[in-house]
Amino acid sequence: VSKEEIKKIEDRVKENVAAKIKVETEVLDLEDAKKKGALAFFAEKYGDKVRVVSIGNFSKEFCGGTHLNNTSEIETFKITSEGAVAQGIRRLEAKTGKEAEFFIQKEEAMKRASMELAKAKERERELEKSRFDGVRYSIDTIVSTAEIVNNVRIVSYTLPDASSELLRKTADLIKQKVTPSAVLVGTTTSEGSSCVLAVTPDLVTKGIRANELIKEIAEGNGGGQPQMAQ
Repeated sequence: VSKEEIKKIEDRVKENVAAKIKVETEVLDLEDAKKKGALAFFAEKYGDKVRVVSIGNFSKEFCGGTHLNNTSEIETFKITSEGAVAQGIRRLEAKTGKEAEFFIQKEEAMKRASMELAKAKERERELEKSRFDGVRYSIDTIVSTAEIVNNVRIVSYTLPDASSELLRKTADLIKQKVTPSAVLVGTTTSEGSSCVLAVTPDLVTKGIRANELIKEIAEGNGGGQPQMAQ
């Protein structure tokens, strides 16, 4: 059942709650109840006499439970779940009264929290993009600090409070800028220190592998692929 359909069902029920319809009960012979159009929704066994609950022209069904005198006593109505009972049959569950109000408040609080989290993630993405743009604008300066050993440029660069993704993107950007090169980009955050090591493909073919070198740099606490490790 779609969200739109659930909303329509809720609205329809609420209209009948607001209408303050009197709830009537009567005990009838089983056959008479069926002739009146009372619905039996569950696979229950019925005796010769059955209790029929009628809510105006809105609902008429077999039911042995305790009910309201008037639909307005339901107060708030909120569908909380829906699922399959059998082929072609769905079951809706709902809360009423104070329990429905508590459920709605909780649902709204979760929505607000989700929206705040989404906004925070968006701000984080924007900040990350801004920082990466800063690296791109400064790429020539960064590369100019490289140490050259046997015609290989060795570039080391530090990005304070950077994510692993930003470290990888920065190392890859620098690696693409100069070849052959080995690039080490590191950071320190409140959670500790980390670094990414990237080497150009031509160095990998010569046996210089990032996933092996990182273990020496990080005292055995690194791993990854030959071209990039963390």
